[in-house]
Amino acid sequence: MSEKIKYPDQIRVVKRKGKNLSVRFLLGVHDENSGESPLEFPRYSRFVMSILKTEGEMVSVSANIPQEDLPDIVVRTNLAVLKIMDFQTEKKPTVPESTSNAQTASKIPNEAYEATFGFPAELRGKNLVQVVAEGNWNLALGQKATLQSNAEKYPKNKVTIAAIEKIEAMLNMGQLTMDDFKAEKQPSGTATGGEIFGFPVYETEYKYFSKQREDGKNQVYQVSAKCLPGNKYPFVVSIVNAYGSVVTTATGGKNITNVTDKKSLDIYLTESEWVNMINRMERLEGVFETLHGKSRFEIMRKHSWTPDAQGNSAQQPNNRTGNQTQGSGYGGGYPQNNNYYQRPAN
Repeated sequence: MSEKIKYPDQIRVVKRKGKNLSVRFLLGVHDENSGESPLEFPRYSRFVMSILKTEGEMVSVSANIPQEDLPDIVVRTNLAVLKIMDFQTEKKPTVPESTSNAQTASKIPNEAYEATFGFPAELRGKNLVQVVAEGNWNLALGQKATLQSNAEKYPKNKVTIAAIEKIEAMLNMGQLTMDDFKAEKQPSGTATGGEIFGFPVYETEYKYFSKQREDGKNQVYQVSAKCLPGNKYPFVVSIVNAYGSVVTTATGGKNITNVTDKKSLDIYLTESEWVNMINRMERLEGVFETLHGKSRFEIMRKHSWTPDAQGNSAQQPNNRTGNQTQGSGYGGGYPQNNNYYQRPAN
């Protein structure tokens, strides 16, 4: 007997130290007796994105990505990649021979652009210029000992340490000020004040799950994916789970109020990780449609108007009538053989 598959609908997982991001595939089709068009996806068709904290206290958050949102995510991902490429082609400012020349384009050394941080969360994926511009210089300075202790294992730590020490010396000598960093052009998507404002690839307001607590509040979620060009990990996914009251408006809409018990997690991804994940979602959606296409079109034909042998309308469940000739009108003239569903020969 084969071993049971623990996550049969999982299509992608990205692992980080202390965190995992996973995506599940939960698309479906309408039953013939549902009264809905067989060519449309049911409203429940979705991908489920989850972030799991795997170290310390176990915390997980999840959010639904409706199938109908995927095309826009694909388009905006393509635009985000172009923004990353634009940033990569920008010329970095160089340090002049005399840093005392106030008329130079930039006094910040290249080392500050090349030094990036893998920890803590506030600095992850950012270079030293961004870190200082955001007001986190003291936090960066406090990482020197940790970076030094792992320098043999992670040689890039030496680059970051050297950059920190050079910036520290220039600040002490008055060759640089904090304002120099704030004035420096920052890549689109730099975080300021703890808020990530990068190029939005996907964002939602609060939505709700069907799960309810005893007090009547539904579990609710909010998800965003943003691109921060110039970062080592340019895509960040943030998910919030909470509980809120779902209120029906006079027009039948749903408002979520009184949101409490929030928990949130975010995870930074490389360009390759994000693009491959979205590509996987898009390709599997296409495979799913191909597998179910034949049965969907057979149901459509069964319930569509078709003319009789004389070209007159035949009574159908949808009551479409009229003198239409063979091959004209809604659903008219479908071939009565399986070749209709098969790919044309090359």
